[in-house]
Amino acid sequence: MPAQILVMCKQCHRPQFTAGRTCVSCGAVLPEVPASGEEVKGARERLIEADQPLLEATLGRGRRILISDRQLLWHPGFGEPVRIELSKLKEVRLERRPAYEALIFFFLFGLGAALTPWLWLRLLFGVLAGVSLLACFAQRRYALVMEAEGLRLTPMLGIGTLGSPIARRIHSVWASVRDELERRSVRCGP
Repeated sequence: MPAQILVMCKQCHRPQFTAGRTCVSCGAVLPEVPASGEEVKGARERLIEADQPLLEATLGRGRRILISDRQLLWHPGFGEPVRIELSKLKEVRLERRPAYEALIFFFLFGLGAALTPWLWLRLLFGVLAGVSLLACFAQRRYALVMEAEGLRLTPMLGIGTLGSPIARRIHSVWASVRDELERRSVRCGP
């Protein structure tokens, strides 16, 4: 196995190994010359002062959670990111509940079954109402609740059945986020 050489990206000043030809952070071409010890120490201090994220958790569709030593940054996938100072953050928790939004269809199909004069349409509406009810209680809606001084942010992370890929991804991201926040003395719920 060949030895890996630590180089310093000339554009973003991040130290990294030359596993690839480009910087993993900014995509710039990496130099061939190894980084000196002073360059690595200086880059570490610049990264800490720049408040670079120590954890980046992606949830798809451009949604990301970034945690640094001083702040939590929520990118909703569209619009401006929400920045919360960790010192002002009171509690963060993962909220799980049934997908009650599917009950709207249950009531509409139930109303259609009650009001229609044709038997075949009543049966169809009855089946659709049952599927809507099943969808409500078989799925979970996941949201990340972040409470800070004067702010309560509850972005929806996804909807999925227990054990589905999206539910496993959300639980995995939550475990990583919770560990990082607890290391920084932020109270986290279950």
